[in-house]
This record gives sequence, structure tokens and C-alpha cells, in this order.
Amino acid sequence: MVKMIDEKEWLKEYNKTNWIARLLNYWSMEQYENNLDIKAWEVYEIDFGINVGHEFSGRHYGVVINDSPKNNPLITVIPIKTAKKKINKKSDILLNEIEGIKSSRKSVAVINQIQTIDKLRIFSKDCINIKEESKPLKLNKEQIKSIKNALYKQFSKM
Repeated sequence: MVKMIDEKEWLKEYNKTNWIARLLNYWSMEQYENNLDIKAWEVYEIDFGINVGHEFSGRHYGVVINDSPKNNPLITVIPIKTAKKKINKKSDILLNEIEGIKSSRKSVAVINQIQTIDKLRIFSKDCINIKEESKPLKLNKEQIKSIKNALYKQFSKM
């Protein structure tokens, strides 16, 4: 007997298949020319892939927390999500509205999900926001200060 799956389950399986296709594409790009000069506090749309359990997954914005010149293929990012109900005060930093991101919800940086990723994971065309401009988004001074303070608190407890 064939088990029927609902639309939500089908979408979950479809997303897994798409992730495998993207992953295979990343693996085939052993030699690529990295021409992105990225500055700290810029915001990019990132392919976080499909990860295990509660690890951050999917296509989301992420804020870069280190400068990364053209010859460096890696960046360290903090994922950004939209605020739904309550935020976790130990890991979520409320950024409110990020200029350039069209959303009816406020943005939240998830500081306990910091990841170092290859620049290949940056989407060259922003599809979440469907922005035409290729200029990267950037956090304002207040948002940067909030993240720096939260990171300091998080890592000074060690």
C-alpha cells in the first residue's frame, strides 16, 4: 500500500532534493574565482542548506561579522530570521527593521548560530527580497552595537 503524504511533507522532501542538487553543484566547483570583497556588517542572502536538528537551515539573510578580501573564500555570519512570537533573550538580538529588507516582521540576529561558510553559499541574486540592486545591505550603527554587545556577553561568560 502506498502512503500518501500531505503538501507540507511533500515540500519538506522537495527541499531536501533541492539541497542535494545544490550541494553537488558546490562540490563540483573545486576551482572558482572568488571576486567578492566583503566587509563586516554587510547582509547577504545565504544558502544555509539542510542541517541537523535545530541547526539553522534554508535560505536566510546573514550578517557578516568579519572583513573578507577577494582572496579569502570564507566569511563568518550570524543568521537573521524574522521575529515571530517571543524571542529567546539568550540567543536572539532584535534588530527591528533592516534597511532594504521588505518585511512586515522585525528582523532578529541569532547569535548562537554563528557559522563560517564559503562565499559560494551567497546567492548572487537576492530572491527573498527580490531586490534589483546588487549593492549589499548593511546594518546601521545601532544594530551593530547591539550585536557586538550580545557577542561580548555571550563569549565573556567562558
